[in-house]
Amino acid sequence: MSDPYQSVIYILGMPDHVPPETLVHAEEHPDALAAVYLNPLEIRSPAVWDHNWLTRHHVGHALWRQNWTPDAHEGRMQEPPEGYGIAASRWEIVPAHKFPTDVYVIPLEHDGCCVWHMRAGYVTQTLVDSMNVVLERIAGDALWLQRWYEYRDRFADGPGAPAISPSGAPLLV
Repeated sequence: MSDPYQSVIYILGMPDHVPPETLVHAEEHPDALAAVYLNPLEIRSPAVWDHNWLTRHHVGHALWRQNWTPDAHEGRMQEPPEGYGIAASRWEIVPAHKFPTDVYVIPLEHDGCCVWHMRAGYVTQTLVDSMNVVLERIAGDALWLQRWYEYRDRFADGPGAPAISPSGAPLLV
């Protein structure tokens, strides 16, 4: 495997081998891709597109990495969370008026935590609850690792938090 963090994609729909009542199904494929399938009755496509765009940036810049340990195996993402609590990641529904126009997903991250703010009206609470169980497994059990501290060290000006918004400008979230 050349890059342990090559790609993650969110797919609107379920693969044939998954029961139709499933809301979230995640699969890892060594050497290439992690796929997260979402029930199309529970989320609208603009939120899926936003999530893919943002995830492509995070994974493409190695801010999140697939963690293939010696005991890694296909199907490990479908196992129940083991409760290690190594990192926290979750989705939350946020009122639509708090989002900029044509924005459906906003991730807020800090070392060890990622909260994906999902625009109300574009995802159901049922899907959010199901996704949070999957994320508890993925981030909490360190199947994927957040690597922000390595990213901060890339800046010549030294470490530090990037500006979230221009000085004096309100931040809508």
